[in-house]
Amino acid sequence: MARFTQYIGLSPRAWEYLKDNNYKEIYRYEMTEGIAQESVMGSLYECTIQLPGRYSCEVNEYMEDVKVLYIEVVQAEPWSSGPMIFTFLKNILTGGMVGLWTEEEINTVL
Repeated sequence: MARFTQYIGLSPRAWEYLKDNNYKEIYRYEMTEGIAQESVMGSLYECTIQLPGRYSCEVNEYMEDVKVLYIEVVQAEPWSSGPMIFTFLKNILTGGMVGLWTEEEINTVL
């Protein structure tokens, strides 16, 4: 039986969040190593999030754009003929987590 690293990556919710917030991949880094000590790359994303203007809580032409950085990090590495690498997004400033995989989703992929 062949053993190899399976990069699963971000959950569909994480990708949806990135797409909804005009993401741009700005950097790739060695996030972890695979079964054969190969590099498994993660990404740093810049999102442009629109916030209501100072004097309004409605969406309008006075929206302010805020740049927020998210780093892709490993959430889980279950084994199935090798490590399966599931990742999520972590806000660099606040530590907030976006797009965590549920246990059920991970087990479905296994």
